[in-house]
Amino acid sequence: MPNIKYIARVLTGVRWKKMNYILGVVKDKCGQSKVRTFFDILWCAARYGAGYYDYAMYGFYDLTGKQRDTYLTRVRNKKVIDHMNDLSYSDEFDDKLRFNQRFAKYLGRKTLNGETATLTAFTAGQEDIFAKINHGDCGRGVNKLYVKDYESPAVMLDYIRRNQLVVLEQVLPQHPDMARLHPSSVNTMRILTDLVDGEVHV
Repeated sequence: MPNIKYIARVLTGVRWKKMNYILGVVKDKCGQSKVRTFFDILWCAARYGAGYYDYAMYGFYDLTGKQRDTYLTRVRNKKVIDHMNDLSYSDEFDDKLRFNQRFAKYLGRKTLNGETATLTAFTAGQEDIFAKINHGDCGRGVNKLYVKDYESPAVMLDYIRRNQLVVLEQVLPQHPDMARLHPSSVNTMRILTDLVDGEVHV
């Protein structure tokens, strides 16, 4: 069971604007007061390793303790990842520039290293691109840049480098069936796999 130190990390790392948004979402869904939800979120962090997004997404406000205990929450997922993987390779995934280079043939979109490249060919025919910081997560440091907002590719590249948005990616149109989930984002399905004796298990 995650201990009280995790609650401390939740409180020190929480983005209060987003936390307040989640408290409002729960209030709208079930009528539970924000104060009660706040303390229940802290309890779920300590008992189940759940973050406040876990709490809202999984509907913890409507579940019993026994039901909550069946979910693979943020902290539990991290423990599984750390246990099941060779952590010496973690930077291959955490470093977006390295990831894009190593797995380029699987990505299905153009990418560019903004630290070393020029933009003219990359932005040709594009209305917009995504520009990210290299080691961001959970959407932090992600910017959608519109080509028309910059006088030239050189001006755009100067902005990118000044703000360390060096991971550049083509904007992907998503399949219409996936767009039905939420049309304003690229929606993903994450499938966990386990490699045992050379055989992949979903």
